[in-house]
Amino acid sequence: GPHYQLPQQSSPLYSRTTHYQLPQTPPSYNSSSTSLLVHKSDEASRGNGYTALAEPKPRYQWVSFVLVLAASLFFAFLGAAYMGVRYPSQSGQLPSDAKTPGRPHADAPFNVTLCENSREKSCIYENDVPDALELAGRMQKLLGQTAGNYECGQAPYRSLTAASCLEFLRANSVEPITDTAFGNSLLLLFENPAWGVKLLDSGGQLLRTYTLPSDVSSLEANQAVKSFWCCLRLAVYRILNQIIMVVFVIVTLVALYICVVWYKARRDRWQQQVYNLAEKITAILKEHAEQPNCREPFLAQVHVRDRLISPSQRKQLSSLWQSAVAFLEQNDSRLRTELQQIEGESYLVWRWLGTASPSRSKVWQGKAFESQSGATGTPPGPACVPATCLKIRHMFDPEVEYEDDWPKQIENAILEKCEGNTGIVHIHVDTSSREGCVYMKCSSLESAGQAYRSLHGSWFDGNLITVKYLRLERYHDRFPEARYCQSSLRPSNSLRLSMDSSPPNPEEDML
Repeated sequence: GPHYQLPQQSSPLYSRTTHYQLPQTPPSYNSSSTSLLVHKSDEASRGNGYTALAEPKPRYQWVSFVLVLAASLFFAFLGAAYMGVRYPSQSGQLPSDAKTPGRPHADAPFNVTLCENSREKSCIYENDVPDALELAGRMQKLLGQTAGNYECGQAPYRSLTAASCLEFLRANSVEPITDTAFGNSLLLLFENPAWGVKLLDSGGQLLRTYTLPSDVSSLEANQAVKSFWCCLRLAVYRILNQIIMVVFVIVTLVALYICVVWYKARRDRWQQQVYNLAEKITAILKEHAEQPNCREPFLAQVHVRDRLISPSQRKQLSSLWQSAVAFLEQNDSRLRTELQQIEGESYLVWRWLGTASPSRSKVWQGKAFESQSGATGTPPGPACVPATCLKIRHMFDPEVEYEDDWPKQIENAILEKCEGNTGIVHIHVDTSSREGCVYMKCSSLESAGQAYRSLHGSWFDGNLITVKYLRLERYHDRFPEARYCQSSLRPSNSLRLSMDSSPPNPEEDML
């Protein structure tokens, strides 16, 4: 154990301070003087109440039982270590750490100021040391119990006043306890702070000097002594608090995720509503401009709004209308915004220019490589087809596509271009691709080569289409559902809209 520093010696005429150690004869104290920091378990002296069976179990059954028991003990040990359940040290073991209070007893060194010729300074007569030591141990036990009860919620205060401590000791002692013995024990506790008892003054502060027992207002143990069930209950509360915190964090993250998903879904719905409204506006303007008796191909914006939105919803859908107007101004070149006089009043109007004719959008516009025709006698494209899967680029621009069924239109355009090819079994339009990619799988190398020759180097919607081959394994890794596609794909209608390759109107080209 640590060697504690003795107090400074006073004048030899009055007292002497010594590193005191009583003779090694065991003190005849009763069991109540034992500190709570040292427990003597008598569980081993009691039987467990079980008797052996008449017939021993087979060895393999005992092995299974031992394995289960060992695993249970191991997890019980881990649980106890995690919950922080600690048992006091066994009898006779002194802690080596000065921060851990040890039991005051005679066979260990401790500090004490012994009286000689006078008691002008606080001191203890040598004959009174054993009684003071025994009483200090009982006080340490009582204060440890009080601190434990406070932490377990069973006591209102963690400390005891000196008067209540003396009263409790007298009530639970067979022999009378004098004020002198109590004062001697207070002096021992003051001179041995390693025993884990704090002496507090009337202000609740740690006592710096000890002169009289009346200087001590209250006493408090540094380390609380709690029962197993109290430790278990506190550990359960601590684990429950941790679980609640973890659940709170998880719920918060889930709520944030739900909010993000909801926001994105709301934004997508809003954008789709803007696209639909813009499409209705262009349809009205186009219909008005194509009327035979139309003298001016323009309409006032407020008149278009009044045709599309009922009076009861105009205030509610005001922001949607403004978003659709802004979208058309930025993305549709067929409309021009002007200021016109209509019946004597100035209005913002949309004039239909019609430079982008729907009959020329989403159509195939011929080949870029006319030299790759079949007139040479050799089929265009690679002589040896390496794979049955294709990656087609520049089929669309995702920034300007706003119709609901535009992916289906792209798929129909590819199938119409590959008309007569019955080996196309899977098509995927990557709507998030910035390169306008479409992936296609064919049932045979011959079908893949035919599709390659039909698509590669063609013009579609003003874009030059390029095609390359993909390995089948890589294609299946990205599109697992394609493994089971065997039936030939056909266009969703028989209109062949993408094959309308009529020459553009010269008047439209001049605009």
